[in-house]
Amino acid sequence: MIRTLKMMGCCLAAAVLFPAMSFAQYDEPPHFDQTPQEYQRGRMKEPQMLWQEKEQLLRDASRVFKQLITPKARSEYAQHAKCIAVFPAVTEAAIALGVRTSSGIASCKGANAMWSQPSFIDLRGASLGVQLGAKSTQLVMFLMNDKAKRALIEGRLTLGADLSYASGTLSGDAAADTAGKDIVTLTESSGVFAGASLNGTIVNADNTSIQAFYGEDMSHSELLNTFRSNERSPASEDLKRAFAS
Repeated sequence: MIRTLKMMGCCLAAAVLFPAMSFAQYDEPPHFDQTPQEYQRGRMKEPQMLWQEKEQLLRDASRVFKQLITPKARSEYAQHAKCIAVFPAVTEAAIALGVRTSSGIASCKGANAMWSQPSFIDLRGASLGVQLGAKSTQLVMFLMNDKAKRALIEGRLTLGADLSYASGTLSGDAAADTAGKDIVTLTESSGVFAGASLNGTIVNADNTSIQAFYGEDMSHSELLNTFRSNERSPASEDLKRAFAS
């Protein structure tokens, strides 16, 4: 009986001590030289930095679109697109097997010709061929029909498998065989990406960035169906104006 009571006492002591230790490990209390306000600002620093990073991505996307889209590309693709995606810096690196990655944004056009709130997306893909070092380019993607728009809103699309595409360059070279294609992609006219195959490239919703920028209550599909202005993000409004002009 005494032995049993001792064991019970040890278990109770552990139950009291270990949660407290775990709490201290994952939620460190403020240092003695910190005011409560300073401690709270420190806890909020990372989310604010993430928001600023995504606001910068929106500014970069707007800059790339305005600088590189020619009048011909605007009249042939942008004015007829259901959605537009912009990847300001697509990087491809490796030897023999190129790995393509990028963070980007996407917006869709509503029935009233207004552009939706931008959503954050990721691009992932692989391409065969000799690649030395790492190179980067800009990529603009025009989703030309409801099939492509639906795939984007659902949060995942694959070039070449689920959706047909044609590729061109941002210098104004026409993408070959665009008739009937679900997506038209334009890249820079030089570098490793000129004429490179995007077959198998996957575009996914970036839910982590969406929540960091808009909050946990907003989803990728909701953003692409939301057409009100966002006064908190000047870069979002500037990007929508660029798409509409």
